Amino acid sequence: MDRGLMGEGAVADVELDELTHALTNFLHSARLASPGMKVEIDDLPGPISSGSPLIAGADIVNALSQLQHMRTQGEPAPIAAGFLKQEVRRTVAQHGTDAQTLATVDENTIDIVAIMFGFVLDDPDLPTVFKSLIARLQIPLLKVALMDREFLTHRQHPARRLLNTLAQAGVGWSENDDADTDDLFKYAEKAVNRVLDEFDSDIRIFESVLEDFERYLAGEQSAVQSHEVESIETAQRQETSEIGKAAANVAIQQVLEGHTIPPSVAEFLRKSWRNLLVGIYVSQGSESELWSRALNIASTLVWSLLPKQTKELRAQLLASLPNLLQGLNQGMDHLSLSQEQRDALLQELAIEHRRLVTAPLPPESGLYVAAPVSEAVSTTPVPNSDWDGIRSETDAAETAPDIQLNADTDETETAPQPGENLEAETVAPAAVDLSDRMAFIVRKTEEIRRMISEASGITEASDEPSGKPEDDEFSERAENMQEGTWLEWVDTEVGDRRMKLSWRSAISGKYFFVNRRGLKAAEMTVAELAGALRNDKVRVIDQAAVIDKALVNALDSLGVN
Repeated sequence: MDRGLMGEGAVADVELDELTHALTNFLHSARLASPGMKVEIDDLPGPISSGSPLIAGADIVNALSQLQHMRTQGEPAPIAAGFLKQEVRRTVAQHGTDAQTLATVDENTIDIVAIMFGFVLDDPDLPTVFKSLIARLQIPLLKVALMDREFLTHRQHPARRLLNTLAQAGVGWSENDDADTDDLFKYAEKAVNRVLDEFDSDIRIFESVLEDFERYLAGEQSAVQSHEVESIETAQRQETSEIGKAAANVAIQQVLEGHTIPPSVAEFLRKSWRNLLVGIYVSQGSESELWSRALNIASTLVWSLLPKQTKELRAQLLASLPNLLQGLNQGMDHLSLSQEQRDALLQELAIEHRRLVTAPLPPESGLYVAAPVSEAVSTTPVPNSDWDGIRSETDAAETAPDIQLNADTDETETAPQPGENLEAETVAPAAVDLSDRMAFIVRKTEEIRRMISEASGITEASDEPSGKPEDDEFSERAENMQEGTWLEWVDTEVGDRRMKLSWRSAISGKYFFVNRRGLKAAEMTVAELAGALRNDKVRVIDQAAVIDKALVNALDSLGVN
């Protein structure tokens, strides 16, 4: 055969070459000494004299071609070597040829291919429907092996690659998949039918069939990868959202801790503003400027509702209200609040701020000395464009964080201005020391950051089993499992399912699995996966090339080292 057909990548594998020669030698010697061995092999028809006519290789191939076209429906079982030899001799005799003896190399090749297909079709990692397809290729591949001895010794042989590719294509096939409607199975069946219909003696047909099938798989893989990326991104957003919920809960809890404010405002912070913080966390993280400003708004809101017992504190309140109200309105623009809810909140704030500013001052209320201020905290209004892409918690968990919101207008919703009808002498609007408000914000911000840092591992979705995970081989296998590993999950209700480890989360430690279409199939912790392995609920699918595995298993079964 022209070696050019093998391609540039067709380099003989030394290990497999030695394996094949060892198998051939063993079959020859074993047939003479022990015809009753486990693997079915015909006895030689007695000593072959130098004058015994041998069946020509071309006649063997022609005889097999007749049998190939008769075998249209495959069974998931190999054709016995003895039957094939018998059919070859019978067909040759029908054509008036006296030769009835197979050359040793031809007979051994028939045996090797039969043994190889026996292990291929007994491989638990190969789905039954694909076994039925591959079984139909035994005779065509036997013809290839007889015509080109490199079929068994070169991994890159086109016919060998086709068989391996068909097997690999079915690695994700599950029992509940429908072969009658599935495109993958249809294309695999089309490839097999082309070989059966078109292959007589020109081995180049395997290159053509392989190219067509690989072209289909490339297109299919592109769509699968797209779905898989979407599945991973969805899982990542969900995990980030869970962490965001925990961080926002900690932040709002700390802002409110130890302070008494109107219940409706506290509820607004615990629900609506907390949801806004989750959206900011998902989009920009807790180190972003927008996160800090949203916290500052919440802290300023709480501070603004605390008693103001000095003229200076009341002056600080009045000075902070414009920016506070603008920031609240900007945040509420990105919350699912009705206009009625917004107006009610702002009206309550107006009433409460008026009450705080107009309440009688305590006797001898002197100047208020505030704590030092951190210059790191921003009190300026947030530009409208900075809020682009921010969604509240519900939207953030379901929508990619780069979605643009309508922020084309510079108009800011107005609200009732607390103190707008106060008499001028009530509070001196002169230069105001904002130290008290700023110190409050700084202290709250530092406490929040510390608590979030300490609680960085908490999520609301933690399902980690209690107790220390068992330290055994199954835990080690689960811990070291690589992305891309295929598993078969035993499910007594819907049938066994196959899924691939697609992504390991560095946040929660969870493993995310997808099916062969790239869609999410399951998620579990390392401990849960180890438990499934330990209890035989799941098994790892060996993705080694099916022919390589079959040849190794053949040697092991024959006791060849």
